[in-house]
Amino acid sequence: MQEKERMLKVEVRFPRVEVNYDLPFEEAVAAGGYDEIGEFITEGRFSTQRNGIQVVEMLVLLFKCHYDLLKLGRLREETAEMNCHLAELRDLLAFGARRFDLRKTFMNPGFIENGIVAHGFEWVSNFLGNVPALEHEDKKRILRTVPSMFGIPTGRETRFLVVRNFSQ
Repeated sequence: MQEKERMLKVEVRFPRVEVNYDLPFEEAVAAGGYDEIGEFITEGRFSTQRNGIQVVEMLVLLFKCHYDLLKLGRLREETAEMNCHLAELRDLLAFGARRFDLRKTFMNPGFIENGIVAHGFEWVSNFLGNVPALEHEDKKRILRTVPSMFGIPTGRETRFLVVRNFSQ
């Protein structure tokens, strides 16, 4: 039996990131020091069932192909095989608060359309899905929603933030 080809590649690992799921939402957003925050980034649209403080490993996974070749089920399956789950907005906020300089790593202007996406929860409005993303434009750090189609953000290259709990 032939082994299926992996659609995702681990690009960068961040081994110890603290996520405080109980931190008030406004404080979690403020900790990132964003230059712009999209109007749709709200606690009501991207709530979480997690609570407490957890120290986790975060990974940025690159999907380098057209969006329609990867369905959300395949993405979830591959991340589960890695003992990970797709990051939620609270995970992305904790990641952003660390202020990793991602531009030096892989965020070249005009090269990445959607930055890093947290696809653990999708907010649907007018039949269109939206997911939170951390982006850089020029020298600005931006937290906003990006549209998704078929469960995957619509871009040629998409980077997903995933989380691995140390208890796993």
